[in-house]
Amino acid sequence: VFRRYPRGSGVPSAMVDLVVLFYDGAHAVTDFLFKYIFQSDLMLFVGFVLVLQWHARVAFLNEPWMKPVHAVLGPPRRNMRRFGLDIIVLQVFYDPDMPQIIESRRYITSIAMILFETIVLCKISEWVAEQRPHANLITEESNAEGYQEMEDADDGRRRLSQILGMSTPFHFEINMNEAESLEDPRWDKDADPDNDGKADDGTENLYMDLTTPISGIVPVFFIQIFLLMFYNRDMNAPDSDSKDVNNVEFGYWLVGVLIQLYAGELQLGKPYNRWFWSSLLNAQKLDEGAEGVCENTAAVSRQQSKFYDCIPGITYQHEWTARSWMDYLVNSVARDIIMFTFPIMLCVEEPMDFVKDCTAIFFLTTLDDTDFEKQKDRAKMLTRLKFNMCYERLKEQGTAADPIIPLPFTVDEAASVEENPMEWDQFETQRHFVSPFFKNPQRLKGRAVEGLERTGPDDFDQYKDVSLLNFMQAHTTGYHEDKKNREEDQKRGVRAAFDACGWDEENKAWAS
Repeated sequence: VFRRYPRGSGVPSAMVDLVVLFYDGAHAVTDFLFKYIFQSDLMLFVGFVLVLQWHARVAFLNEPWMKPVHAVLGPPRRNMRRFGLDIIVLQVFYDPDMPQIIESRRYITSIAMILFETIVLCKISEWVAEQRPHANLITEESNAEGYQEMEDADDGRRRLSQILGMSTPFHFEINMNEAESLEDPRWDKDADPDNDGKADDGTENLYMDLTTPISGIVPVFFIQIFLLMFYNRDMNAPDSDSKDVNNVEFGYWLVGVLIQLYAGELQLGKPYNRWFWSSLLNAQKLDEGAEGVCENTAAVSRQQSKFYDCIPGITYQHEWTARSWMDYLVNSVARDIIMFTFPIMLCVEEPMDFVKDCTAIFFLTTLDDTDFEKQKDRAKMLTRLKFNMCYERLKEQGTAADPIIPLPFTVDEAASVEENPMEWDQFETQRHFVSPFFKNPQRLKGRAVEGLERTGPDDFDQYKDVSLLNFMQAHTTGYHEDKKNREEDQKRGVRAAFDACGWDEENKAWAS
């Protein structure tokens, strides 16, 4: 600072002295914390405790003996678990007493720890939770330890010695009523970082957008994978700045961890949506005895597709599986690697490089993100895929296509095609496409849909110059009746609203 602002440069010396004092003091404090606390074996133990307590509390979330823990600590929060994993990664990188096998492979060991925790331990805790289906139904009879009796008395407040069944050297009370509900109604759930991987039925990235051709997805995937490889190459290089403990600015690591915990969810983009892909890929299994969404999704998944519009022999189920794996590798594996290692990268950088890199590194996992206004729901995406099948059938078989529509719309899908001026039109391109075969529809020899016989060679004349989308909509069984009923319901609703206001719609006058 004195070299940048020498005396006589116009900057008051008192100001320069305060800046130097502040940074020197902060550096001294963080350096002490790093060398004597965060490099100690105790902090490694704390890191493992923070990680394992979260998995244990998730696995046994609704067990009666876990209620005192929830009453004291609240619901399990991922930020505590993530901070624990951050400590473990820091220890792996800079603990001088690590075994030789880890010391020579610090970055690889960190990656292994991250993937083991985020994949293996998470799966184990989820599996244990699923094996306890009655954990949500805690009754007085099933509560052998007597927690129910403690809650029923008084106001629910119990001393720690009562819960432990032994005397304690201090007086500490726990309000058992705090554990009755783990939800906090004061805050919106969307702002809760614990909701990752459980988003709704809409698209969040290119991989989930089933209407984006695979030819537009594979290049983006390779770009992201190559960027991750470059990142890993730099972090794992023997001469990397992050490998030298003398380069560490512990204060920068703390700031990087804060960015990870409180801004990383937004900056790294949405995580892998397990619910979306599980329900999509397992639709054929769920189809047995199921109706509605699963049945329709399964029907689409069995249809033939073409890889890059030229390689046959695959189904939409195969394509969706490939999309799911690409999404998983980028928005789960790569996302977790970056989330837990970028504080290490930042803690050895200069201040301006810190500012630039802490935002630039997030570009890797957000390259595939979809803007909110361009997100699509699954029902309309399946409708688009059915349109694509019909277009491809006409393109390949021409006038001999029979049936013209391989997979008809459902009534709800046909209704979703209707244009709504208040919403983004997801069928804008398809709505205006008129197939060349509908310039002269008498040339078409096949049936419109399976099971619907033609009445004559001119029964398609009414669809001359009609868009292919409207042709498919018109040949949806039950659509016209449904549209008529919806229009009548709308009229009755309008009439009821007028009546409630005292307006006589028939006489166009206010009721006296």
